[in-house]
Amino acid sequence: MSGSNAPFPVLIHADLADSAAQRHCETLLSGLERTLPVARALTQVERSLDLTGLDSGFGIACAKVLDLPLHCGRALLPRLIAIRDQLDSLEHCVRRTAPSTVAADSSPP
Repeated sequence: MSGSNAPFPVLIHADLADSAAQRHCETLLSGLERTLPVARALTQVERSLDLTGLDSGFGIACAKVLDLPLHCGRALLPRLIAIRDQLDSLEHCVRRTAPSTVAADSSPP
């Protein structure tokens, strides 16, 4: 008799795992959303800024969202797009305010 009930708890555990994974993704995205305005403020006062950490964090968040069930991942897509757009804009600001020596260093020998 207990064998006939076995699949039910597995479904509950799978739903809980999906829910926990989605909360984890939302936490990652929230962290990025809180960090981006700080990074933007730093560029506005012409402070040096390395976007590697933000880019890596965004890549991890994207990978985690891809691991979610389709309906959960699609629900987070607008936030991912907004963060991507903010990162692109921030990168443009960093490049614009970077010292001219960076451009000279990047030229081929």
